[in-house]
This record gives sequence, C-alpha cells and structure tokens, in this order.
Amino acid sequence: MPSEPHTDPADRARRAPGRVVALAVLAGIVVLVPTAIVAMVGGNFGMPEPATADGEAVVRVWRILLVMATAVGALVVLLLTVAVVTGARRRHASQSKGSVPLEVAYTAVPLGLVAVIFGVGGWLGIRMADETDGDSMVIETEAFRWGWRFTYPDGVQVVSATSADEALVVLPVDETITFSLRSNDVIHSFFVPAFATKLDVIPGTVNELRVHTRTEGEYAGHCAEFCGIDHARMNFRVLVVDQARFDAWVAAGGEGEP
Repeated sequence: MPSEPHTDPADRARRAPGRVVALAVLAGIVVLVPTAIVAMVGGNFGMPEPATADGEAVVRVWRILLVMATAVGALVVLLLTVAVVTGARRRHASQSKGSVPLEVAYTAVPLGLVAVIFGVGGWLGIRMADETDGDSMVIETEAFRWGWRFTYPDGVQVVSATSADEALVVLPVDETITFSLRSNDVIHSFFVPAFATKLDVIPGTVNELRVHTRTEGEYAGHCAEFCGIDHARMNFRVLVVDQARFDAWVAAGGEGEP
C-alpha cells in the first residue's frame, strides 16, 4: 500500500494560522481565568481571611507572588503565540546569533524576579517579627500519634486524640502566643489555616511558632504532615475570645467552652 504523504507541521500552521491563535487564546484563558476566580473569592486569592496580624502580612505577600506568577504565565503564552505565528510564515527557521540585548533581557528579567521575591520575603520576615515582638504566652504543644497535648502556663491542659473529642485551644484576642512544639515519635506539622502559617514538629527539636491574635472566632487546626494511619483525624479547634472570657475559662480549669 502507498504510504501517506508526510505533512510538515509548519505547513499546517501556515495554512491555518487562525487555529494557532485560537489555541493560544485558549491557553491564555486557562492561565488567567483561574487566577481571576480565586482573586474574587474573598479578595485573598484563595487564602482564608487571616485571624492573626502576622497572617495578614503573609496574605499580602501571597497576592504579590500570585500576580507575578500569572504575569509570567501570560507572557510565556504570548511569546509562544508570536513564535508560532511568525515562524509559520517562513520556509526556513530563523535564528538570532550573538544578540547581546536579547541575552541581557532573558538574563536580567529572571534575576529581577528573583530579587523581587527575595526582597518581599525579607520584608515578610521583618513584618512578622514586628507583629509578634514582645512578651508572649507560651503554650507547650506536644504532637503524638495521633493527637495533640496543649499545656498552658497556669497548668491547664487540653488533649485531642483520635479516641476523644477534638481539643479546644482557647486564646485571648490581641495577644502574642508562642506555641512551643515538640514530638516524641515522628514528624508532625502544626497548621491552623486561619493563621496563614505552619511549622513542622520534629522529634528531638523544639520549634516555636509565634502568632498575634487579631480576630475573635473559632478556627480549625490540623496536622499537615502525614504521620500514620490516623493522620487525617489528628485535628483540634482554636477559639479566640476576649480577655475576660479567657480568664474565666482558665479559672475553671479549662473545662468546657468559655
């Protein structure tokens, strides 16, 4: 049987440039539309509303980085479209050799982006340190398979485990809290999404997570590091209340809800 004639992809592109442009538009939509959607959900680009002052700084940096990433993605799609459409009009490939401006551009732009990310990250570290500076209440936090034990300075202790109800961690509003994190078995991770921060809990090491509570309310907490068969049930609750309610809860020995 006679073989089918070979068709050059460039020939197909030359005959149907509209198809190339349509595919490029579709690619641009795939890049831009999801970003626009998450941007409209609460205005935080998909992040939860922060319950801490330092978490607000994290959300601001997240907005900047997501906009940068979207811009880079859109630029890549645009350049690919230009390359395909203009290249399809030529019979032979065209190359630029020894173009100093081009080499400077594709070297300087990535370096500039890295510099911006580095600068924003440095600003975030300073801002978070400022928000959590000063005296704080230290809560000894022990992670174990599969639960949490929270011990307050006054001796109040709450425990969350797979065999019991989720622990209710009560915090006063507008105060800096230090979670002193320990583990005696495997690696866990302390994560309250509304805090916009998390920190691993590593055996043999004491890690400290400092937050400054800002908004009253109840928030979910989880272990964010797979640690075994009941990892998914290693949860707790955080309740941020005013100082009077917190003091009354401590005076009652941490029993019930304030």
